[in-house]
Amino acid sequence: LEACKAQAKVIEGGLASLHIRTVEQLKEAFEEPELLNQILSEGFIKGRLLSVLREELKNSRVRSAWKAVLKPKTIKPMNRPLLRRLDVIRVDITNISEINQIDQTFYARVFIILRIKDGMLDDDLVKDFEGFPFDEDGRPTFRPSAKWYLNQLDYPNARDIRTLDSKVTTEGNDLKLIQRIEGLFNQRFCLRDFPFDQQDLTVTLSANCALEGPVPVEFHLGDEPAQLGVDTVNFALTDIYNLFPEVTAKTMTLGASSTRRFPAVQLRVNVQRKSEFIKLNAAMPCSCIALLSLSTFFLPPEDTADRLENTITILLTAVAFRFTTNNYLPMVSYMTVIDKFTLLCTGAIVICFFSHSVLGLLFYWAGVEVELLEVFNKIFLGVFLATWASANMWFLHKERLITCKNFGGKRRIGKRRPDEMKNKEEDEGSNEENIDKGSNKEAKSDKLLARRATQSSLERQSVTLWRRTSTLSNLTLPSEDEENFQQCEESVDTTFSTVIDADRVRRQ
Repeated sequence: LEACKAQAKVIEGGLASLHIRTVEQLKEAFEEPELLNQILSEGFIKGRLLSVLREELKNSRVRSAWKAVLKPKTIKPMNRPLLRRLDVIRVDITNISEINQIDQTFYARVFIILRIKDGMLDDDLVKDFEGFPFDEDGRPTFRPSAKWYLNQLDYPNARDIRTLDSKVTTEGNDLKLIQRIEGLFNQRFCLRDFPFDQQDLTVTLSANCALEGPVPVEFHLGDEPAQLGVDTVNFALTDIYNLFPEVTAKTMTLGASSTRRFPAVQLRVNVQRKSEFIKLNAAMPCSCIALLSLSTFFLPPEDTADRLENTITILLTAVAFRFTTNNYLPMVSYMTVIDKFTLLCTGAIVICFFSHSVLGLLFYWAGVEVELLEVFNKIFLGVFLATWASANMWFLHKERLITCKNFGGKRRIGKRRPDEMKNKEEDEGSNEENIDKGSNKEAKSDKLLARRATQSSLERQSVTLWRRTSTLSNLTLPSEDEENFQQCEESVDTTFSTVIDADRVRRQ
């Protein structure tokens, strides 16, 4: 057996030196006299072995003896899918602008840092190669580098984006995938509550690595809280919207097929529209135009022509004003709050028109006396006022209702801001420190520590509440939070007065 193996290696080496590695090449060599003479001259195939090979090749059969000459190629098993976890550790959303209700888009710049924990310990991830890896036989290994994973990041709801920065860095044993992009993002705006609406601006980050594919990836918000922030200082639309400083993140999956899903992270920023412009330039003029119809009821009841003429003029004015306000009202196929309010005001004018028509019918056709017409005139006047007042009350109630729905039942409080209260507390603290100058140092230190602990608790409480409501034009707070705030403020005042009284008694 050993002799046969040695002879097979000699034959294999000789054929390889003549560039003969397959059965087809050996067939061609036996058919060409020059190659056959070269094989015979080498002497590694001779005698009966040559005739046997010719016979086997004629019949196109390769038996076990021939397989020993041409060594079969070993096939390595394919690598199993290895799930990579990308931790979202930081997201910054800045330069929000161009919130377009017609195109349903907004502009933003996004900075994202993803972490692969202990990625430096993986030889495949640290390779400086952005392409998909293949082994020496040309088969994929399904073990790409971190740069390849960085290039697979995608933004499904982006319309036109530009990559500003994209790199892989290290921190200890961890790898960080850093990317900064800017562009337009698609966003479906729901404007049913316009002009009191609150909109979500969403940036969706995904990876082109299916969970069921050979290179699966999943996003994770991290064991530690991720640093999620939005730039409210450089917000370009502060005159139109209030931008909230919080960013919410949620992991999800995307894909048209249920058997092939792609991981994604949804980053959401919230903006609230400032309604003062619409109220002053659309709602209030429309309400005033409708109220002008009240003047027609003071004309003589029997003067139907003048009444109808004035009412029609007011109605045409309302319609013309409605066309002038279309430029800054959303053009959607459903009715918004401002659309319903203008429709109610127009309905009040129409009621006024029909009231005058009925009075004319009663006077000219039914022959009703003027005294009775005055009674009907007052009744119709009351109906018109009730309709107009109901429309305005509904509009104000809708504003309060939508605000409560958006902010969890918050109610208005005074214009006193937490930063003003903080300044007042600092002034009181400075007065107390002046009083404590003549007291014992140890007692003074204890009292100052107690005061500062209570004051810092109040400051944290006030800052938390102010962050929730700093972007509202009308400062609102939940009733429960306000009670806690007042209790905390009362406790600070009590502590201050106790310290001052104790110092006064000690000096006496």
